[in-house]
Amino acid sequence: MGYFRETGRPNPSNVVNATAAGALITGVSGKKIVVYDVLTSAAISLTDGSNTVMHVQAGNCNLQSPVDFGAGNGVTLVGTANVTITYGVE
Repeated sequence: MGYFRETGRPNPSNVVNATAAGALITGVSGKKIVVYDVLTSAAISLTDGSNTVMHVQAGNCNLQSPVDFGAGNGVTLVGTANVTITYGVE
């Protein structure tokens, strides 16, 4: 069971920061990446490597429901901005 499901809060140790387009989180075979929060300085898109999963406007996204990127998929940033993502691997 994942940290979020056990506590109701995202795991604060699973945070990634970036400033340019590219792979942010590497997919894990048989597990899925779940994004809980996105903080960005400009509008960006997040993809699973081939399909756009999220469009995020500048500011704090603070999702009400986590976004699942699918089993085995990673998270890729499209755009240039200062980005901080809180996520989990389940």
